[in-house]
Amino acid sequence: MSPMTSPPLWRFLCIVLSLLALLSVSPAGTSAQTANRDTFFALPDVATSMHDAPGATVATPESANLIIDPNVTVQDRELITESVQLAEDFFASRFAAEMGAEVTVSALPIPSPHDAYLVAATIRSSIVIYTQSLGWLELPPAERVRVVIHEYTHAYQFSRTADRQLASAAWFEEGVAEYLSMVEVSDLGLTDRDAMEGYFGSIVTFTMLPPLQELEAYSAIKEQSGEVYSLAYFGVAQLMQALPVITIDTYYTELNQGSSFPLAFERAFGIAPAVFYDAFAEFRATGLPVMQDFPDELVINEGIDLPSAVTSDRLPLLVISGEQSLIVAEASPGANCTLDLKVADVSILSNSRQTFTNGSGQVFWLLTVPVNMPSGQATVALDCGSVPLMATVVVAF
Repeated sequence: MSPMTSPPLWRFLCIVLSLLALLSVSPAGTSAQTANRDTFFALPDVATSMHDAPGATVATPESANLIIDPNVTVQDRELITESVQLAEDFFASRFAAEMGAEVTVSALPIPSPHDAYLVAATIRSSIVIYTQSLGWLELPPAERVRVVIHEYTHAYQFSRTADRQLASAAWFEEGVAEYLSMVEVSDLGLTDRDAMEGYFGSIVTFTMLPPLQELEAYSAIKEQSGEVYSLAYFGVAQLMQALPVITIDTYYTELNQGSSFPLAFERAFGIAPAVFYDAFAEFRATGLPVMQDFPDELVINEGIDLPSAVTSDRLPLLVISGEQSLIVAEASPGANCTLDLKVADVSILSNSRQTFTNGSGQVFWLLTVPVNMPSGQATVALDCGSVPLMATVVVAF
């Protein structure tokens, strides 16, 4: 797909935003995910003034502001846009956290000036995604969705705690972002959580990482390799074993009301940090999952044109204008696939949605049905290079 030409002023504004996000401030704490894919800055917002930049996509007050450089590929633009919608719906349904236009998501078709593998950065409620970073390019679609949810989690954390965010433990902040993103993507059936946890377990087992209690300070997280995120994930996953997800929101409410990290932790989760650290050390020594096979989801990070048949896995019978639907299909691993939505053989999408299958042959699309789509019958067309699959859906308002 050939990228569109970027206006010089827009390019300049995007680069200014990126540099402000990563270079012009001194973060109280940073952290790098596996392959340095995430950096979190709990610092004053510098991106909200960019909402009216030329070429920006400005959302309604009910949704995040999207600032997507025209040189971002159509495929990445659509995935990021739909992933933000997914994250908004997740936090609204799980935590009644409707942040709307408080959140700004910018996508830049460049590597981070901070680190070639850095995938994204969050400053308070402003998120920057680098779609030409090595980290992003090495990720399959489901993991890219997880990156967006991970970063949106940091915006949620800020919305719940504001200037109290740095009172929390760094491992916990990053562990929550990893945990919630995994919960959402695995609940949708887009990743095998057991397989991913086996992979994470091997990472923790064979990486020299300090005890969890030594990772409360952001400076301590910053000193670690990206593998520390797998350890943080297990910290939160173990903590949440028998607890509802809303308990996380209880913790942030306590923190926002002025409780210290140990007190907020104990009140929300029913266990003192010191006791939890001892229990987690035992789990780390004897209970970490073991990887049986490398996760299929991570094997393929780029599609190719293959003459592949496509079969439906999950296809809704009813879609609603303005709401998001999930469509899942199966085809040959690594095959490029497209989705189109048609009424009377005329596409109602500005572009057919292109993506590719993962290593297990699964392919998915998150599709927000256009608000101006007429009610009645429509056709979903899935094509992975061979005979297209055509299915009828009912559109309702």
